[in-house]
Amino acid sequence: MAAPLIVTIGDLVEDIVVTPTGRTRRGTDQEVEIQRRRGGSAANFAAAVVRTGGRCRFVGAVGSDALGDRLIDVFVNEGMDVVVERGAKTGVVIVRVDRGERMFFTDRGCVTELREVDPAVLDGASWLHVPAYSLQTDPLRQRRCVCFTRRSIGHTREHWRLECLGTRGHWSRGIPPRLREHRACRTFCERD
Repeated sequence: MAAPLIVTIGDLVEDIVVTPTGRTRRGTDQEVEIQRRRGGSAANFAAAVVRTGGRCRFVGAVGSDALGDRLIDVFVNEGMDVVVERGAKTGVVIVRVDRGERMFFTDRGCVTELREVDPAVLDGASWLHVPAYSLQTDPLRQRRCVCFTRRSIGHTREHWRLECLGTRGHWSRGIPPRLREHRACRTFCERD
């Protein structure tokens, strides 16, 4: 019997993680370790589902460039069902790690420009996973609204950083009213 299908809609970017290997000094060269890897909340979630034996469909926008091709190929080779709209350029996030603290320098590229999401992407799905990063900007935020209002399936919302949503107080204030009506079955939150 096949595992239940989980759908996630959102970011697929390249993370470039920069970690100093010695004491950080201003105004001069730094010895660092640099790692390039797939990133994006939705992409990382999808990869974790597949890695643990689940089935996942990733839906998002990726650049029409070599980096976008490479990220898609990795997903397909890992057994992911990939539905993407191609855009101008693939997003890149520089992650600076220093003394345990992370700082993100984000060029999301075309990931927020997902314009068309066929409701059929939810066919056969038993769960929809919603990373908060995708709720920040239109038109991607509106695509999420369409998916929520057209299907009655379980879903989770993932809010990694409350300040991303521009909220003070209750996390739901940063969520568009149409999505707030659809109560998440599970909500994950990380506070800094």
